[in-house]
Amino acid sequence: MNFQPTFFAHFSVALLTIYDMVKAIYRGMIIADIRLLEKSGVLNSTQI
Repeated sequence: MNFQPTFFAHFSVALLTIYDMVKAIYRGMIIADIRLLEKSGVLNSTQI
């Protein structure tokens, strides 16, 4: 299972939800440059 695409999809949906709630108060908010800065952990994934 590849973690990164799933994580970024869920993270983007969460940000869009927050953006939707905040835009009623502050219309100038911008979401930009979502990217992975560092990756660490297990090299080979195994399913249990």
